Parts: sequence; C-alpha cells; structure tokens
Amino acid sequence: MEEELIEEMVDIERPGLLEWLLPQLPPTVLSVLTILLIAVLLCGWKAPRWVKPIGSIAVAFAFLSHAWLYLTACPDIIKAGEISPTVMIPGFQMANIVLLYGLVVFLMSRIIVIIQKSRI
Repeated sequence: MEEELIEEMVDIERPGLLEWLLPQLPPTVLSVLTILLIAVLLCGWKAPRWVKPIGSIAVAFAFLSHAWLYLTACPDIIKAGEISPTVMIPGFQMANIVLLYGLVVFLMSRIIVIIQKSRI
C-alpha cells in the first residue's frame, strides 16, 4: 500500500514554471502593471513627458499591492497558528514577484527617459 502511494507520488508530472507561477499570482495587479508597462513603451514613442510619471505610478502601485498582499495574509496566518516555513515562504515569494514586476516597469521608464535625453 505504501509502495503504491510512493510510486504515484513519484509518477506525478510537475508543472512547468509558468504553469505553476501564473495561477498563484493576483491577476488584477499583474494586469494593471502590464497596462502600465505598455503605456510606458507607447509614451516613450508618442508622449515622452508621460514616461517618468507612469513609471512612478507603476512602482507606487506595486508597493501598495505588495503591502496589501501581506496585510490580507497576516490575519489568516494568525488564525492558523503555527505554520511551517515550507508553506509560508512560497507565498512570500509570490508576493515579491508583484513588487519585482513593478520595479521592472519603473526601471524601463527610467531607461527610456535616459535614452530620450541623450537624443536631445
């Protein structure tokens, strides 16, 4: 009986990185950050003055959503009592991906501003 369970666990196919990562991230936050990334790229081409403020909005939104994820998770952690770090760490990693994505949008906006200033 135990050998069969062990064989079933070994035979389970593990999902790829994107198949595992995307369902766990908050879709509305990522959608807003993606729209801001597209806006930064389009404004770099059409409206150069808007690049810097949109990048700042993206990083502010990422920090706010990052804080919101932690604030919504804390009551559940308190209710559950003692939780194993192997359960909590992946959740914290998922929350950090939102922050990193916002910082990438911010850095792209700053790079576009630097490139535009060098042309003048």
